[in-house]
Amino acid sequence: MAETEKGKKIVYVHPYTRADRTRVPAHERSTPQTSKGAAPRPTTRRTNRRSSR
Repeated sequence: MAETEKGKKIVYVHPYTRADRTRVPAHERSTPQTSKGAAPRPTTRRTNRRSSR
């Protein structure tokens, strides 16, 4: 979360309608966590090798 010398940063959220048609009124919330964590590990590619018989 972003913080300033005054504390947590608060952002204004405009009213919106969710996909299920629920109306969400305007409100304030703290900022989201901006850290994405460690970079994802590269995936190893598996080859389609035939087993030796």
